[in-house]
Amino acid sequence: MNDYINEINQWLNALRDKAEEQLNCDVSANKSIPIPVGLLHELRMHQIELEMQNEELRRAQAALETYEAHYVDLYDFAPVGYLTLNAEGIVTEINLTAAKLLGMERSDIINRRFERFVTDNYKGLWCRHFLHAKQMGVAHGCELPFQSKIGVILYYHLDCLYLDKDGELPFMRITLSDVTQRKQAEEALRIAAVAFETHDCIVITDSNRIILRVNQAFTRITGYSPEDVIGQTPYLLRSQLHGEDFYESIWESVNRDGFWQGEVWDKRKNGEVFLIWLSITAVADTDGQISHYVGLFMDVTGRKQAEEALRIAAVAFETQAGIIITDANETILRVNKAFTRITGYSAEEVVGNTPTILRSGIHPQDFFEALWATVNGDGHWEGEIWDKHKNGTVFPLWQSITAVTDPGGNITHYVGSFTDITAQKQAEKVLLEARGRLQNEVLTTQEELEKHKQETAEVNTTLNILLKHREADKTEAQIALSNEINATVMPLIKSLKGLAGRQGDAGRLVTILEGNLELLMKSYGHAANLSVAYHKLTPIEIQVASMIRQGQPTKVIAQALNIAPGTVSIHRKHIRKKFGLDGKSDNLSVYLQGLGE
Repeated sequence: MNDYINEINQWLNALRDKAEEQLNCDVSANKSIPIPVGLLHELRMHQIELEMQNEELRRAQAALETYEAHYVDLYDFAPVGYLTLNAEGIVTEINLTAAKLLGMERSDIINRRFERFVTDNYKGLWCRHFLHAKQMGVAHGCELPFQSKIGVILYYHLDCLYLDKDGELPFMRITLSDVTQRKQAEEALRIAAVAFETHDCIVITDSNRIILRVNQAFTRITGYSPEDVIGQTPYLLRSQLHGEDFYESIWESVNRDGFWQGEVWDKRKNGEVFLIWLSITAVADTDGQISHYVGLFMDVTGRKQAEEALRIAAVAFETQAGIIITDANETILRVNKAFTRITGYSAEEVVGNTPTILRSGIHPQDFFEALWATVNGDGHWEGEIWDKHKNGTVFPLWQSITAVTDPGGNITHYVGSFTDITAQKQAEKVLLEARGRLQNEVLTTQEELEKHKQETAEVNTTLNILLKHREADKTEAQIALSNEINATVMPLIKSLKGLAGRQGDAGRLVTILEGNLELLMKSYGHAANLSVAYHKLTPIEIQVASMIRQGQPTKVIAQALNIAPGTVSIHRKHIRKKFGLDGKSDNLSVYLQGLGE
């Protein structure tokens, strides 16, 4: 302050010196005037001082006005916003830039609390910042979001300085800078950084397709670490399932259109082939030249499998079996076409209802209580149930109900599938009736067979006795005939032979007759030998021996005689023993054939 006063005094002294100089000039020019020199000098001095002061004041006023105009221009049109707040935080001054930044007229801002322009979530932060600036008395900065008159959120940086001068009301100076673009860029970078580490694989290459960077998902899905692939090309991922022309068409599209996407079979580091959905984007520089490529892909092997499973499930849902899906409260959510065909109810008629509309009334309540207890306890039930068609017809079903649970084990849905077994039940009834009739017929037939068996056994016994007698009679007759021929005929033949020896034709005839008789005797002798041998056997053994002599195997003999193969083997042993073959290696069939020779 003293320096300022000294400057004023120096300015006044200089002004007085100029006035005296001017006065001396005027006095020397007007020496003829009879005015007291001292008084005149004094008056002239004051006049000149006043005139010079007035001139200086005019010049100062003009300069001040110029400076003020410049200041107003600089203040209002400064690149940053300026505000002045009083001690209560009310806006007392604001330049045009600040008003424009806030998106309001100055008249809508002046004499209003600055706090009201800050977004609601940050009003508390502003209050703390304002109090801190008042207490510290030093410049303090912060960034806050503001809401414009049209509701747009903008971010500004505030530099605040609180001044409390002696003799003046305290106030706060604020500079307001728009940092919205920077905040948006930072947010975009933050989002990009987060997005870069998403579950999708990202690979960035230069214009020569040399890999510059990959994210963690790339490593997780492909098995290649950044160190494995940086400096390489994406060629190392190729599975060899696509031809070279496939990849050429991809890069042709990328370089022409700036983008390509589609399915590609790639290969992991461990050699496993997997399916990806790949998108490649070309990044151009300011001159429009491609500087980088960005590839983004995801493993869709599981999705393809899920799609296939869904496709199969969709086909299965429209199978011939009726399917009904309910929520945990047994409210029907969906049915298939087979449900409508079997029950007669359309989907619109049952969705929102419960399966109780199908109950036939045949099963008691405890049947259903036990059914649902099994479903909720074991997760599944299946069995036969009688339901009622829309037309009132009661029909049988084979039904299965499965409980569907969430990862926490809580039941979320029930899935029921059923088939109409009316035709099966009818066929079952027919089969049961036929089975009953067949059992009765079998029982009757068994009784008749048993009766015939007994009769056959009696007949066989009688026949065996008769056969045995017949064989004995036949043997006796053969022996008697042989003896008779030997006793009477053969001596006569020998006599005739002696008599006819001397007569040519008669001798030949006697010789022929002798040969025929010997042949007849021999034949009877063979039969006699066989009959004598068989005389040792029982009737059943005779039958077995006859068939063995014919070369029949045990199985055929057993079937022919209606006896067990083991029984045939026992008879074989008895026959061998009776013929003295026990313990010998002779073939029984050959031996029996030799008895008749």
